[in-house]
Amino acid sequence: EALRTALAGAAVDLVVLSAPGPSADLEAVAYAALEDAGLGAGYRAAVGRYREHLDALGAASFSRVLAVIRAPRRTGGRIAVELPVPAMAGIGAAALDRYLAALDLASAPDAAILGAAVRPAPEARIRAERSPGAEEADAISVRFEPGYVGAERQVSEAGAFLLDALSAAASVEEAVARFAEAASAAGDEARRTVLDFVREGLSRGLLVAP
Repeated sequence: EALRTALAGAAVDLVVLSAPGPSADLEAVAYAALEDAGLGAGYRAAVGRYREHLDALGAASFSRVLAVIRAPRRTGGRIAVELPVPAMAGIGAAALDRYLAALDLASAPDAAILGAAVRPAPEARIRAERSPGAEEADAISVRFEPGYVGAERQVSEAGAFLLDALSAAASVEEAVARFAEAASAAGDEARRTVLDFVREGLSRGLLVAP
């Protein structure tokens, strides 16, 4: 919200990745160590001073944030996304560029998405959980290997089917046909369902545009 306010009306894309940060205790320890690396009396005094300062601010914990501000890659509209990720460490330039390319496709017209080959992120892993003795999974989730722009999330059976369909289809349009046949859905209904899934998946790091 602070960035949106500061950028009020600016013709830029805004992408914010956020991850859990340290507690106020660890933050005070880290900054105090910068003042007295020998961890002596100066360090002890600084820890107390920093901690009292954070208490006065009401700061109990922190977040790590990476903000990407760039010129829009297309005419009309701007991207504004906030994506929580498990950790900021390990996210390199290549993973970030791939995510930004996925966002560009997510904001493209329907025809461009339908003609594109969209794949699940290579770092994605599908996990099905079931209760002992149950024949069907109670929950299906997708997790990601460290260093990628994505956070673990649950998906429906239809979502898991679409991930498999997209991984093998030459285009999103082909995945629509597979989904329509499997779900016995009308063409327009299936197309809208798949397009919504693909757009949301591209914007949340679940899908990539190779």
